Amino acid sequence: MKTIHKIIIDHKSSYSVTVTEIKSFSDLTIFLNYLKTDKKLNKATHNSYAFRYLSSQEGKSDGGEKGAGNIILHYLQANNLNNIAVAISRYYGGIKLGSGRFKNIKQALVIFFQKTNKY
Repeated sequence: MKTIHKIIIDHKSSYSVTVTEIKSFSDLTIFLNYLKTDKKLNKATHNSYAFRYLSSQEGKSDGGEKGAGNIILHYLQANNLNNIAVAISRYYGGIKLGSGRFKNIKQALVIFFQKTNKY
């Protein structure tokens, strides 16, 4: 499991990305529990995620950030990323971002995968 904190900061809101390889649904359960129990991630205002497993099973959750799960899942599909779970954690900074938050989610994904050269 790999997390990059504060990958983007926009109007005092910050974003973190957490990614893990999933080889079974138990790995997905471990990942989701990690999002709830990690001391930094569980303080996020929103923990949105998506996963793809064996190219045929996929899922998502907006985590209260309407539409965020779809953006993450679409990124995984467009880049043919399989056996992976990805979470974007947003820490609200007090200023509403409107649709700009979706640009930040996409950009956070791009930055993460460029920095890690993994998956």
